Amino acid sequence: DAYDVKNLNCPAYFITGENDVVCPPELTLDFASSLSAPCVSFITIKKAGHSVMFDNTEAFRQAVKSAAGSRTGEILAE
Repeated sequence: DAYDVKNLNCPAYFITGENDVVCPPELTLDFASSLSAPCVSFITIKKAGHSVMFDNTEAFRQAVKSAAGSRTGEILAE
């Protein structure tokens, strides 16, 4: 099915803020863990909420670099 988001043919990257109340990290990790994909990367940013790219810009930049360099297919937690 073209709309099956549980089975992906591409990497999936999740970057979340530890204080995100809109989409809490636990829910994001549960979803990420349920995916079948070549690579699934999950990173939690400290001192950040839902707008992680604004709340902790430097940590977000580093997380994007880390996620882009990850090809292990494992869940990463920082």
